[in-house]
Amino acid sequence: MMPHVTTFFGAVLCLQLLSCAAAPVKYSDGYQESKNSAGVYTVRFTGNGHTSPEAVEKALERRCAELTLREGYDWFTFYTKSRNDHVGMRQKSVPSFYGVIHMHRGPVGEDGFDAKKIVAEPMPAWIESD
Repeated sequence: MMPHVTTFFGAVLCLQLLSCAAAPVKYSDGYQESKNSAGVYTVRFTGNGHTSPEAVEKALERRCAELTLREGYDWFTFYTKSRNDHVGMRQKSVPSFYGVIHMHRGPVGEDGFDAKKIVAEPMPAWIESD
């Protein structure tokens, strides 16, 4: 009888570990945005305990590019961009990036991000599309 109990608890433990290993972020749940004025937005993207800071930063840039195109602009620059990690569930560090962007029309300027080019790149695998 004991081997069955051990096998059962071992299987439960494996399932719990697997469910934590690949927890994607739903794209619409990962970001927040607010319009400050014409062509100026504040955007934040937060990952989860399984996403790298680099991946979260790329997701922030993608969301900024989507907003830029939606508003009829071609490219954007960051007024400010910062990383603001916080401790999430199970005491894991959760990466978060925050930025204030200014949108522009015409050829991409110095330090600018080409919105069409960014949006054309595939969605990162760790993000569930809506």
